[in-house]
Amino acid sequence: MSPMVFGLKLLTRTVSRRHFVLWSALTLIAMPVWAADSHYARVDIHRIGPARLAQLKQTKDLAWWVEMDATLVVLADADILADLGRTHRVEVLYDVPVDPSSLYFLRMDHFRELDRIDGWVLARGGRYALLQMRSAPPKYHSHGAHTHRLVFEGFRANEILAAQMENHRIPRKRGADPAIQALVDGVDKQRWHNDVDTLAGFNRYSYGSEIAQARDWLVSEFQKIAGLQVSIEEFQLGDSTLHNVVARIEGTTRPNDWYIIGGHYDSTSQSPSSAAPGAEDNGSGSAGVLEMARILVPARPQGTVIFICFSGEEQGLWGSRDHVERLQADGHASKIKAMLNMDMIGYTGDADLDVLLETSSSVSWMVDIFAAAATDYTTLRSVTSFNPFGSDHMPYLNAGLPALLTIENDWDSYPGYHRTNDLIDNVDLDMGGETLKMNVAAMAEIIGIAVETPPQWGAYVAHWNQLAGGDVPDQVEDGIIDVLDLVSLINGGAFNP
Repeated sequence: MSPMVFGLKLLTRTVSRRHFVLWSALTLIAMPVWAADSHYARVDIHRIGPARLAQLKQTKDLAWWVEMDATLVVLADADILADLGRTHRVEVLYDVPVDPSSLYFLRMDHFRELDRIDGWVLARGGRYALLQMRSAPPKYHSHGAHTHRLVFEGFRANEILAAQMENHRIPRKRGADPAIQALVDGVDKQRWHNDVDTLAGFNRYSYGSEIAQARDWLVSEFQKIAGLQVSIEEFQLGDSTLHNVVARIEGTTRPNDWYIIGGHYDSTSQSPSSAAPGAEDNGSGSAGVLEMARILVPARPQGTVIFICFSGEEQGLWGSRDHVERLQADGHASKIKAMLNMDMIGYTGDADLDVLLETSSSVSWMVDIFAAAATDYTTLRSVTSFNPFGSDHMPYLNAGLPALLTIENDWDSYPGYHRTNDLIDNVDLDMGGETLKMNVAAMAEIIGIAVETPPQWGAYVAHWNQLAGGDVPDQVEDGIIDVLDLVSLINGGAFNP
């Protein structure tokens, strides 16, 4: 590409042109009329605020817009784009011929190698890419030992695929709850990082032998937390038997309200039979489940909390699907009040610690709570998406249960993604630590924690007669001057054991 840039200059990416031609049904789209000199453009909307974004979207004669995190993709006449360039940073994609009938949204579902797709990448954000295809969209993508189905969605004009919180609602601090702040302060990011390192020492490929060792290590760590009931749930994946690790604490006041905190512990790579360390994907999330258990269990949660480390995620969310099926078969699905899924929480590509909160629009209340927790208790910047897919929150959402994914917003630039170099050195202490603080604060608010009320002591003045030897009298005559003597004085000198 050789784009012209109005306003401040932006760096651009070159899309390599390799061919991947497989047949897929084309989607017919009713599109607005556009002029012959119309062009696609990327408008930089990074933290511009709700008012400016709303005004931008209402620009006269925009054919359409798509919001993708820090970028607003638009189709407009060249003169309109020139006008926008006076107040915004605008990158016009002159080398992309305008053909809206070939536009698609591609889910970045266990896949991110867009240079292998025969098309132009207009933008990416919220685990989606907006593409204009040169040929029919491929159905599958092969990656080492894995073949993934590719999901191309029909283009939808004026769509929000990912939104920065600052562009829709200016985050305002509410003031920290002292009880929740105490839990947040208990997050030990170094302990979490050490656990990620331990998990990365196992090849956690679902069909390998070492995943059982990782399972047993997780069981032993959960068993060290007083108050947890630890078990494993087995299920079949082809000819292999896999296991979810489950740790449970009964709620103190609402035991029939169940809350799930989960993340998968299996991993993969381009050569998983040789090595699949999976430090970031998803040692970071499963170690996060363990760290949250250490924090929340001693707080005596009011609702029942189930901590789960799933397996079989990389092959198709098999562990979480099995758990949902068990809930439905046992008649317990209606007890699930919220599910938190952590998948890749410890990588950042820059100093901007940004986290993606992903769920369906029907569960927007969870996004509100997590975004507020990020503002009140962390340095995180929140991005939201109501187009969920591709991780262990999905079986719960598909069953009509409230669930939310927290994932680093830089996941698609992670160099170790599904690679043998997914190692501990790539996992950032601060990114993981801040994400865990947000998750602890939000789930503590949702679940409810026991707040201990200290005993109310009155004010007492005790008097005694000075003995000849100058000693304080032993009121209860046990040879020790201690609190029992004070109690005796308060009670008028009478002590009744």
